[in-house]
Amino acid sequence: MVILIIPPKMKTTELEQLIMVLKRKPDIGGGLELRQRHVYIEGGCALCNNADESVEHVCSESLSEDLFSLLLWGIWSIWKERNKRVWQDKWSSPEQVRHGIYSQQVLFKSVGLSQRRVGSRVTKPWSPPPVGWLKANMDGAFDKNSCSGGIGVIVRDSDGLIVGGCCCKVGRVLSPALVEALAARRACQLAVSNSLAPIIFESDCQKLVRDIMFEEEDASGYGGIVEDVIFLHASLPGSYFTHVYRESNFAAHMLAKLALSSSFDVSWSGHIPSSLSNYVATHCMN
Repeated sequence: MVILIIPPKMKTTELEQLIMVLKRKPDIGGGLELRQRHVYIEGGCALCNNADESVEHVCSESLSEDLFSLLLWGIWSIWKERNKRVWQDKWSSPEQVRHGIYSQQVLFKSVGLSQRRVGSRVTKPWSPPPVGWLKANMDGAFDKNSCSGGIGVIVRDSDGLIVGGCCCKVGRVLSPALVEALAARRACQLAVSNSLAPIIFESDCQKLVRDIMFEEEDASGYGGIVEDVIFLHASLPGSYFTHVYRESNFAAHMLAKLALSSSFDVSWSGHIPSSLSNYVATHCMN
């Protein structure tokens, strides 16, 4: 059985409507449609040659699960970008849209796998970004007794060298999600103020990554911070957010724990501050 990873807003009825539009579009007709219009071609589907080349066959049988879900993500993301430009006068570059499509598919594929997974998963340590890119890992630590939080951000290059970061304590926070959102905002502020792009943002908070990617309206304090993240992120061409598990985010996690247990308020680009260098060298190099 094929399980498709499709946008949550694309309901079954919308998917059916999409297929119907494709069927009605005359210039998209496959072999079956061409023969119905008395245009005859040899063979069947150009991809598998085992069946009539109908839209339903190409979408549900010839394309792999990954390619079909990528097709749906692409259609949905392009339509979303169109609406942003028309109704909100907001623009993303083609590179941002392309990276958004792939990161959205990866995120929801990981969600689907985590929901269906039986037994333990394979752990994956932090991995460097491609050459020419940077990667910012972020995390938030929360203490409900004091309503305070700690923010940790680590920015590394393709060689794994630390080129920037943030370690700061925040007060008057009411939830772990709020601290995670504050960490994302500090990571974006750091990247924007120091022109750190293109950059990949990684967080182990799946809800945060999802809210940033889908730009859901939220009037809460958390929603306001997510809006700030989206605004800042739009000025970083080609950059995108993605979800990782804790072991891939360990360095930022340790820095967030340090921030929570101290009074640090340090943000840097370039050399690690002397006040943090020993701790980073001991706890944040993985």
